[in-house]
Amino acid sequence: MKTTRVTVTIACSRATPMTSRNPRGGTTTGKVLTPAGTPITTWKWLRAMLEHEAHHRGQLYFTLGLLGVPTPPIYGLSELELLAKSAP
Repeated sequence: MKTTRVTVTIACSRATPMTSRNPRGGTTTGKVLTPAGTPITTWKWLRAMLEHEAHHRGQLYFTLGLLGVPTPPIYGLSELELLAKSAP
């Protein structure tokens, strides 16, 4: 798998690779341990957490749909709400 390094330009014309630093001064390319004790790269762990959250959100929306419970839109207004607010 090929990885791409993204560079963000910061004040004073400095550039810092996003994959090398985080706001707390640590690195995202270092290793951390999972709850099971498995070493994993920090950025992979963060990506896995986002995927895990999406997985559970999908389970919740699926189950609520089966029960006939209306689900709130994930990303703001639904299409029908947007059309209703856009009508003159």
